[in-house]
Amino acid sequence: MHAKHDKRWIVAAENGWPGQTLYDFLKTYKLIRGDAAKLFKEGNHTGRQRFQQICEKHFQRDLPQVRVTPALRRRWHKAVEDVFELRHALGTKRMNLYSATSKMFWFYQPDAMVMFDSNNFDALARWGKRTGKIAWQKDLTTENFLKIFDAYFEEEAKPKIAQTEILFSVRYPYPKRIAEKCLWLYGRDGLQ
Repeated sequence: MHAKHDKRWIVAAENGWPGQTLYDFLKTYKLIRGDAAKLFKEGNHTGRQRFQQICEKHFQRDLPQVRVTPALRRRWHKAVEDVFELRHALGTKRMNLYSATSKMFWFYQPDAMVMFDSNNFDALARWGKRTGKIAWQKDLTTENFLKIFDAYFEEEAKPKIAQTEILFSVRYPYPKRIAEKCLWLYGRDGLQ
């Protein structure tokens, strides 16, 4: 199921988000609500187009072969800074869009990036505290989210995903997405 759903948006990103695909993506991922609604709403093609340009600028080019996680963090945070400026230029509230930018980033770099939102953030903070990666749940920030996620992936998720692949004879091409989705479910349901 995930493979078909995700493939649609990966192909759209590879092809410059043709037609209404960017709007459909933003709507599907519930990014057209709250403060972001003014930037992404159906009638604001300019806001969506400029958001797309920011994401393409930072996310399309190849990642380095070494120190991938710091490169991901820098690009992600730079895109968020540019979105801050975009929102200011368009006269909307100045807010961060860490979630929206991380989701867009994933569709450009699905092997390396993970999606960020409050659900997987909360679950990862609980895991980080439980395992001693961070002292307090509040110590997880957008600055260290990707680093802590990588630890979670290597230490806990990756072995479980490998066992599942053997059991079901199915392999999803983006295992970090599976780990991120598990965290999302744990966070949504208050588990872990």
